[in-house]
Amino acid sequence: MLSRREEEKLRKEAAIIKEAEELFCINGFEHTSMNEIAQRAGYTKRTVYQYFTCKEDLFFAVILKGYERLWAAVKESTGTCGTGFEKLRRAYFAFYTLYREHPRLLALMGMTGLVKGKSETPSLPYRRRFYEFDRRMFDGICALFRAGQEDGSVRADIGTGYLMYAAVFSLTGFFHMLSVTGKAYLGVADMDEDKFIETGLQLFLDSVKSVS
Repeated sequence: MLSRREEEKLRKEAAIIKEAEELFCINGFEHTSMNEIAQRAGYTKRTVYQYFTCKEDLFFAVILKGYERLWAAVKESTGTCGTGFEKLRRAYFAFYTLYREHPRLLALMGMTGLVKGKSETPSLPYRRRFYEFDRRMFDGICALFRAGQEDGSVRADIGTGYLMYAAVFSLTGFFHMLSVTGKAYLGVADMDEDKFIETGLQLFLDSVKSVS
């Protein structure tokens, strides 16, 4: 059981992360200051720095929450019976659900390798926690692909690691571009967004499905 002090610490962290997510999604990482985040959260900047070493680390706290939300949805959707391919299909559509509910957050999550803070602080606890979680999540995704290869529902002519990483790269790139430029692109092409996404997902799934 957490002490009152620990509960208060978690409450403040959550409040700061929530406001940081809102501002990062609206203004972008570069155009959001720690002062603005502190004001939105109702704390002083000094208080914010007690919980996060710099803006870059706060960014990783935000996207860690985003990926935790995504992975929880994937695990819930793939926990039922079915072949490995059927579980992958549900996982892909869990990603689709996150895009529909939080398109700006998904765009932010696609910037992981691009965000560079100005701080020279070597210790970024949330960045470390994010990459540790990221490794566990990819291990879980790889297990879905491996299960599909073992039950014959996912193509086995490509090594599991290469197949999984290429598939995830394609899927995340698709949704990142959609979250950044999708409205304008689909407007020019006069296409329905849902039908376009479902078509894209079908193509991605067909590329990993066993043809035997």
